[in-house]
Amino acid sequence: MRIKRKIYSTLIDNCPAAPPEVGGVLGGNNGIITNCAMDFPANANRNNRYAPDTEKLNSILTEWAGKGITFYGMFHTHFPLGYSLSKEDEEYIRRIMYAMPAYVEYLFFPVVVPGYGMASFKAVRESMAIRIKTDSITIIF
Repeated sequence: MRIKRKIYSTLIDNCPAAPPEVGGVLGGNNGIITNCAMDFPANANRNNRYAPDTEKLNSILTEWAGKGITFYGMFHTHFPLGYSLSKEDEEYIRRIMYAMPAYVEYLFFPVVVPGYGMASFKAVRESMAIRIKTDSITIIF
């Protein structure tokens, strides 16, 4: 995952440490994440999982598309040291990928641990299956 330093810092420093399980969307151009939109819904942390405000996020994605910003994935937060995906996270990622048009070959799904760092995961379309793998993070100045 290639991400602008400003966006990386925004995710690490501006996501609330408590409650975990909030998130948002990522966008960019030319393979680099240049934009993020936070989604901290009122029902955050209900059942200890991120439940996105899809109406709000879809509106943001529509606005971005009008500006030439491509949807590159979603992020969400975890507790300190919680850098891995849960089975529920993986199922949700697969649902998103299967809902995307066939030309979308991959999306990024980083897990942010506010104040500490993040782990990047990349969902890749392989024939009829979706493979989720860890991905390196390259910060672009």
